[in-house]
Amino acid sequence: MKYYLKKVCTSIYPAFKFYNFFKSAFLKYPESDQLFSSLPSDIMKSYNKTRVFGAKKLFCYSPFINLFFNTSGHAIACCRSHQNILGIYPEQSIKDIWTGHKIEKLRQFMLHNDLSMGCAYCKFQLETKRYRSLPSALAEEFANSTSYAYPRIIEFELSNVCNLECVMCSGRVSSAIRKNREHDNPLAMPYDDNFVEQLKEFIPHLKQAYFFGGEPFLIPIYYKIWEEIIKLNPKIELYAVTNGTILNDRIKNILLRTKFNIIISLDSLNKERAAKIRCGANLDEVLSNINEFFKLTKRRVSISHTPMTINWFETPDIIEYCNKIDATINLSYVEGPSEFALWSLLPEQLEEIYTHYNNVKWKNNIKKFRAKNNIRVFEEWKNQILYFKEKNQQILATFSNLSQQWQEVSEKVLSLILGFKGKNPDYDSRVQAYYEYFLGLLKKTSPSPWSLKCLKEITAQISNEAILLNPDFERHLNNPMLIKDYFDSYTQSDFFKDYY
Repeated sequence: MKYYLKKVCTSIYPAFKFYNFFKSAFLKYPESDQLFSSLPSDIMKSYNKTRVFGAKKLFCYSPFINLFFNTSGHAIACCRSHQNILGIYPEQSIKDIWTGHKIEKLRQFMLHNDLSMGCAYCKFQLETKRYRSLPSALAEEFANSTSYAYPRIIEFELSNVCNLECVMCSGRVSSAIRKNREHDNPLAMPYDDNFVEQLKEFIPHLKQAYFFGGEPFLIPIYYKIWEEIIKLNPKIELYAVTNGTILNDRIKNILLRTKFNIIISLDSLNKERAAKIRCGANLDEVLSNINEFFKLTKRRVSISHTPMTINWFETPDIIEYCNKIDATINLSYVEGPSEFALWSLLPEQLEEIYTHYNNVKWKNNIKKFRAKNNIRVFEEWKNQILYFKEKNQQILATFSNLSQQWQEVSEKVLSLILGFKGKNPDYDSRVQAYYEYFLGLLKKTSPSPWSLKCLKEITAQISNEAILLNPDFERHLNNPMLIKDYFDSYTQSDFFKDYY
């Protein structure tokens, strides 16, 4: 039956695409006014042509349908909206948050397609036309109303308990990183049995629930929530984003009693590279568990892959793997750390990536429904690489007179340093030594946009005579080599980060 359903979906997609194209042109979209800045209609038309559940006049329905609880106890609208806090547990109940004035304000913004209330991530993805990975797509299936007494979806990121230390991750979502890399105290756990008790009112109304970590299968409170779901509404579509390293009898028992969809992170098919990216994981074990998850969930498995500076060349191979096992791919965008983000690369490096992606020849099952979707996701990702290249070219073009700027700023900063002579007799000899060291450093440094920006920041700091009262100033006078550390700490990736 599933085989024929997929065949039907594949065959009707062209007709559905035409329907979306036609409908998107005739929808009446919200317009900007004195209170709201609406998305331009051409952006909405372009996005609407790709929407899986049909063209709609509103860009995002998440505040009407979705609620996300993160590790800080904050309730937000989606996984990319951490700055826009709608409520805090346990200071407020789940019910009070869902009916509160903050979420109502966000709903008003969404009714006007205004993304200025904490929606910068989606705004950027729209600019680059990467539509298939928008978090707003999560609520699309239930976007037939903007008035619900209860959310249809709840996302849980209640704890950062995790057994891995992935290079692109942070202590916010990994207890192992927080302990071993950041050397910080464990995160306080704001959620308790009362939170689970409050959820009992909401569970019967839910259609979907998502569980993030940390590693979801290591978080005790999730098992309590899953048991309540089994009692109150076992038909809920459940999703867990897992690193694929944890699979035991307790998990198997939960999976067999629920409608679980498993999203497994996979960033390399090379054993050594996989171990370097996801520190603490074993690729053979993860691949074995993927096969086991397929059996336990009746093939409801998808793969989440994060293309980075250290593994971008494997993205086509990961997608080939997904096509082979008939799994859906999700490509995760790196916002930070910047040294792993593809947008931090030079235009010529991005051109190399784009050319590599452009030359990919697909082999496995490309006519299947999921494979076709995977390739569309890849095409959007490939086009975003082109966007990064073109944007970075424009950024670097503003430094066309780099040598002249470098010379001018160098002369100014050296003059400012010499200007400190006579301000304090105790400083004079050290100021001269600092000047000579700085002069030598500037001669050895190859001018670049990031070194120039660093030099400008130094100039701005010492232009203020109040720096004489700053303890850091004397520390630098006593150890001129600290200025080299300052230069070295500001890198190419830091430079581009300021533009993204």
